[in-house]
Amino acid sequence: MPKDDPSLVRYARSIERHWSDLVDRPVILSPRDWSRISRWYSWGVPLDLIDETLRRAAGPKRGGRELRGLADLAPAIEEAWGVILQGRLSRHPAGVGPIPDNPRAAWSRCILDQTPDSPLARTLTELLARQDRGEAPDQLDGELDRRLPEIVPAELVDRVLAALERELSEYRSRMSTDRFQATRRRACEKRLRHALKLPRLASARTTE
Repeated sequence: MPKDDPSLVRYARSIERHWSDLVDRPVILSPRDWSRISRWYSWGVPLDLIDETLRRAAGPKRGGRELRGLADLAPAIEEAWGVILQGRLSRHPAGVGPIPDNPRAAWSRCILDQTPDSPLARTLTELLARQDRGEAPDQLDGELDRRLPEIVPAELVDRVLAALERELSEYRSRMSTDRFQATRRRACEKRLRHALKLPRLASARTTE
């Protein structure tokens, strides 16, 4: 994106001014900074998100090392943007109702809906048994996320991936291959959970 785009220039100068104010010294954007900012602008990264990341970074220096510029902050900004994108993709999964509040009850219903020897039923039964033996719910959730694409019907995975390809198509050329694949993978995991009504075990409300 050309640097003479007025909207991009305003976007970049806002970041430059805010960073200068926070570190109490002039900040001059390098060519690489312009490249990063152009990428964020094309992605639609909100200035508020960038400002918040700058404020956190300008606080107590981590490990005694002063942050020198946007190169130090780019991973945090792009990770935060990835979270926002995940939220956009997860906001309205097509044709899916709300996920139930009681995770174990929902998982048990899903097991009953499957044939007893299906990979999904066996996996859910195994993970619930491991929770009963004391394994951490968030660890079991992570394992289910990783395994879901391999244990659910292939047509469901194909349908979810086709929808995500359409929704993510405008971002493909603006993201690194690794980040695009990670974004698509996480979104697929969330869509599959919604489709199967499988809330996270770690989201269970305690009544004690």
